[in-house]
Amino acid sequence: MNNPTNLPQYQWQNRLLLLFAPHADDADYQEQQDALAAHDVGLVDRDMVVFHVLAEEGYVEQDGEKTLLSDAHIASLRAQFDVPRDAFTLLLIGKDGGIKRYENQAITVDALFTQIDSMPMRQREMRP
Repeated sequence: MNNPTNLPQYQWQNRLLLLFAPHADDADYQEQQDALAAHDVGLVDRDMVVFHVLAEEGYVEQDGEKTLLSDAHIASLRAQFDVPRDAFTLLLIGKDGGIKRYENQAITVDALFTQIDSMPMRQREMRP
């Protein structure tokens, strides 16, 4: 993975969850982290890649593997989605590359999975 912020490389293969926060101790970021931590299997089952984009550091998490983001990658993601350095923002991007959800606060994993599971592509994936 040369440039993990080259989002088109994930299109049609993965759903992306981008978590932007000013720092790791941000309350919404911590709440979202805690919620996701208990649902690794659900994330893998839904082909999720989670981006952790903090003001000074960041990484991409996929199937338990972490890839660090450079300062340039962090700046690129913030600019691409117009996310300020001092705000928590959650973005869900579907396999088609479209933004499916934009939140400024943590959400429940149930709400996230329910939304994903209602998507037509996910419905096809769940058929036997």
